[in-house]
Amino acid sequence: MFYRVSLVVPATTLITAPVTALIPAVRGVVYRVSVQFPFGCAGLVGVSIWHRLFQLWPSNMGEWFASDGQTIEFQEEYQLVEVPYVLCVRGYSDDDTYDHKITVRLGVRKLEAGRLPAWMYRLTGRTWEGQY
Repeated sequence: MFYRVSLVVPATTLITAPVTALIPAVRGVVYRVSVQFPFGCAGLVGVSIWHRLFQLWPSNMGEWFASDGQTIEFQEEYQLVEVPYVLCVRGYSDDDTYDHKITVRLGVRKLEAGRLPAWMYRLTGRTWEGQY
């Protein structure tokens, strides 16, 4: 499953009061993350992704993704196994003139109730087919 959210970050949005957008997902494993910055951001717009009260990406707490005309993409293995299955995108802007729209995309492998993640089966050498 793929999820997409656009976060419009108004000019002069303080880092201490970021704008947010929620990504309601399903029980599963986030395996791909993409954060797209349009040209014009000039590194003045910061974005981070959270689950509940914990900053997930970037992994170092208190840091933000920032770029200009680039997409930051990476593989991940983050489990969403407890409700709510909602991630939060936060953004701020040091730009004093323009608003910016940042696009975040997530790939999530759905987990069926009672089924263990595939990586757990790989550790034991067993197969997951038909096991619930």
